[in-house]
Amino acid sequence: MGAQQNDPEPQPSTAEARPLLSSRALLIILTAVLIGVVVAVQPALAVPIGVGVAVVTLLVKILGD
Repeated sequence: MGAQQNDPEPQPSTAEARPLLSSRALLIILTAVLIGVVVAVQPALAVPIGVGVAVVTLLVKILGD
């Protein structure tokens, strides 16, 4: 009984390559950076922004994607 030789998996072509970040992930990251800057400039807005994020998160969870 000889050893089996595995063929290497074919590498995806550039047309099949997936992007590093999806547009949804990029939007979330940019929004988080923007909110961070706003809170750094106006710390009093931290709680209202946090409550708003919580409400939007719950609505998305309830309504689904």
